[in-house]
Amino acid sequence: MNSNNIKKIRVSVITKIFFVFIVLLTHYSCKKNKEIKSIENIPIISVNEIKNTKKPLKLQTHSEQQDSVPEETQTTYFDKGMFYYYLNRKEEYPYQLSKNISKAVKFTDFEIKKYKLRSGIKASNFSFYKVNQQFLKESYGKIKFLLYYKTDHNKSASKILRIFHNNSTYDLILASKFIKGNGIYILDSKFESKSKFYQRIQFFDNIKVNKYTDIDSFNFEESNMIIKNYTYDDSIFFHKTTIDTIKFFSSFLIGKTFKVNGMNCFWKYNLTETNEYRMQLINAENNNIILYSGALLMYGGKENISLDDTKPNDFIDLNFDGYTDYKEYRHGLSGNGGMLYISYIYNPKTHFFEDSDVLSGSNLRVDTLNKCLVSSGRAGGGGPFYKTQTYFDNKGKIKYIENITNEILDKISNDSIKLIRTYKKTVKGKIIESRIDTIIKGSIYF
Repeated sequence: MNSNNIKKIRVSVITKIFFVFIVLLTHYSCKKNKEIKSIENIPIISVNEIKNTKKPLKLQTHSEQQDSVPEETQTTYFDKGMFYYYLNRKEEYPYQLSKNISKAVKFTDFEIKKYKLRSGIKASNFSFYKVNQQFLKESYGKIKFLLYYKTDHNKSASKILRIFHNNSTYDLILASKFIKGNGIYILDSKFESKSKFYQRIQFFDNIKVNKYTDIDSFNFEESNMIIKNYTYDDSIFFHKTTIDTIKFFSSFLIGKTFKVNGMNCFWKYNLTETNEYRMQLINAENNNIILYSGALLMYGGKENISLDDTKPNDFIDLNFDGYTDYKEYRHGLSGNGGMLYISYIYNPKTHFFEDSDVLSGSNLRVDTLNKCLVSSGRAGGGGPFYKTQTYFDNKGKIKYIENITNEILDKISNDSIKLIRTYKKTVKGKIIESRIDTIIKGSIYF
């Protein structure tokens, strides 16, 4: 065997060994890529755990994290902190998840397999939707990102960021809503700085909903909270640093959207730990408060809040200016004198409902025939009966006010009463007409 043949044999053997090495390396890499690791799942935490502990909780989750970062992904792709500035959004909230998902396009079966969206998910009822949003303003080296929605159409909805490193794939939950028993868990997140990221998990118990779309009725400013803090580097690997337990006991609920004066609005119910709430009317287009309710009400039991209650009977044009106003029943201030209503008159210039002492009163009703607002009742427990009629012009301005009182003078028989009737007519705060008459009626009522 000559030297040329020996060289050929050596080259052939080396080639085969190299080929086998490449095959093994590819197989190992593919096998490693099959497992999708999750940065964090929503933990199932009982409310009692939060209320009864003074120390940060050690949360039990089923997520896995990589202990070591592959060498090839340790590269710094840009100057430190550039990733933070490339973010299109630094904060994510779950309040419009179901609305956004309803408008989103589903991933095809081919795309689900391509991105391995079902990896690690045993249940078959999950669906995946595309997010109509660019995560970064510009590309970021070799690291790739995929934003997607995941929902089981019944109990949960999440917005997730899938991060593709060279040999690793991670899921980072940015926003989520999750039903567990009678509790609702809500997760929002924030990239707080060039190296800090946190997830905030809030929950509200004793709330019954049937599917994730109903969760959009529930929003929270303050509640029992878990805050999970992470650091991340330029390679976008996240490392959990601390878990903080924060105790708050007030939150709010969001009612059904409805139209008032051409605006899409909703009621916001601010709840307290003592089962009380105040209401605000919110413009859904810009989140401006357009009505502050002065009533402090109770909820729970028979007086439970109905999120579908748009109060159609209370929105009415009280001053005949063509705009819808609002009359609010005050249970705590009502009594023998009648059912007290506070009037909130819509100002089309400021787009705000302004409370009016002049147009508030008991047993308030609108007399469309005579174009006046009528208030009637009794002054105190044993005082005279009164009726106030406020008349308006076509622009909603007060033309004049009539005040009438009936006071018992004597009882003539079982069917007739002698009354003293006092009448006053007022224009711009000045009494222009007044009289006192003695009349006989079958009843003291008007």
